[in-house]
Amino acid sequence: MALAVWATVVVLSCAICLASMADDSENLGEEIAHSKSMITSTKSAITKLQGQISKTSIKLQANQSVGNQPDWSRLLGLISANLGENIVLRRCKLDATSEGQDRSSAGKIQLLTPQQASGRSGGFQLTIDGLAMDQAAMWAFVLKLEKMGLFDSVRMVRSSTEKFMDKTAISFTLALELGKSEGIGQ
Repeated sequence: MALAVWATVVVLSCAICLASMADDSENLGEEIAHSKSMITSTKSAITKLQGQISKTSIKLQANQSVGNQPDWSRLLGLISANLGENIVLRRCKLDATSEGQDRSSAGKIQLLTPQQASGRSGGFQLTIDGLAMDQAAMWAFVLKLEKMGLFDSVRMVRSSTEKFMDKTAISFTLALELGKSEGIGQ
């Protein structure tokens, strides 16, 4: 009889174990399916975020490069505020110059990286082409530019007469050197 009780206990224990294992395997299958679903959605989110990170990284690099450049719109605003009624500008061109570089061989300005901007020597040349109603207006504009105190030098490159709206006007080109003494662009 003890053997029969013992055998019954063993059989019941095995049955309970099998029942609990069957229940666990169902739960395990659900957990595996849920985990696979979570992995898939996480991979999808990571892929989307990697694209956003890539775009943001490109924007950051561009902003860092441009962020170390002077705000040339402010300079052009100051120049235009000094034009008066008798001066019209045709063109403004900005060139970077190196230390000891001939003004006539200045290269086109380039966006500088922060490392390039901090180690940069030289300055900039702003070339202005314009028209004045007469010589007095042209020279008054040149004097205003010199008195601004922003430029290392203000040079008259050329002046000549030309027809403008059925009148004779003075065509001029000025070369404005800046940034050599203050280190603009650094």
